[in-house]
Amino acid sequence: MYTVNCPQCGARLIKEQEDQKIIICLHCLSSFIIENIAKLKHSIMLKTKSIQIKSMTYHLLEANQMQYDQGICTEWLIKSTQNELFYFTEDDENFSLTSSSLTKLENNNSLNWNYLQPNTRINLFNEDWLVTEKREFHIADTHPLKQTYLTGENAQLLVLQFFDTANAIPLIKYRRGVWLDPFEISSI
Repeated sequence: MYTVNCPQCGARLIKEQEDQKIIICLHCLSSFIIENIAKLKHSIMLKTKSIQIKSMTYHLLEANQMQYDQGICTEWLIKSTQNELFYFTEDDENFSLTSSSLTKLENNNSLNWNYLQPNTRINLFNEDWLVTEKREFHIADTHPLKQTYLTGENAQLLVLQFFDTANAIPLIKYRRGVWLDPFEISSI
């Protein structure tokens, strides 16, 4: 018996019979061809072509799933009708929309991924942020991707990514965005 998580909702998909060609997710009722299952773990193309977020239309381009100790995070690259690129992320029950570009965080000597713990506060860009999530994703054979999620006023989101470097100071990049209410999201 072979198992993998559903790229649509994260529920476990199970291939029960040796000659089975299609798996149907019993949770969200999405169906997937068995030959594509190996590809689902790292990169998938979604069946849905477009979604609406806060009444704005976005076209789905591709998705990646990243696994961490407590679950799976799915991140879709989406394009607005103005051709701007964003990431739409689903992690547990949390949804977010962030810029697709990473910006290097300058003067990062005081930030350390190990010390940024949930429910602690920090000040960045003269703004007060609450550390709300911390993830160490395991992607193929590369170094783990370390991310910290910071929440600001009005559901603002700052995603920090930590990259190991040869010296003791890690390279830190960030993306800005917002946390989303699930009722603000619909497929078209």
